[in-house]
Amino acid sequence: MGVDLPGLLADLAAETQVTEDLLVPLGAAAWDRATPAPGWAVRDQVSHLAYFDDAATLAAADPDRFRADAAGLMALGSAFPDEIARRYRGMPAGELLAWFRRALEVNPNMLGVEINIRGIEELLIDKRRRSI
Repeated sequence: MGVDLPGLLADLAAETQVTEDLLVPLGAAAWDRATPAPGWAVRDQVSHLAYFDDAATLAAADPDRFRADAAGLMALGSAFPDEIARRYRGMPAGELLAWFRRALEVNPNMLGVEINIRGIEELLIDKRRRSI
């Protein structure tokens, strides 16, 4: 399966811009506004995105460490996304936005190895097999 990396990165950049355009004008209270995800506020959604963007980068850069970290999360059971949200709920809005932006930065050195796409694909295929 071939991956159009430039296309993928362009889509990610466009999606990120739309999200930033929504987040930047928010006042502090709006970050605590409820979302359709039960029990989650805007800040929880943003920390979720930043956390898993960081995790995707880790999967590409250091698959063994990613697997170890993922195993730790999976040990928490199906509530692990809520645990991640809880961990970062107290982070100030400005720091969350900065983290969100930083988590999406692509390391040019990783592009030289095409972000280990094959390793990520293998992880996703393995996850699909286990969920069937």
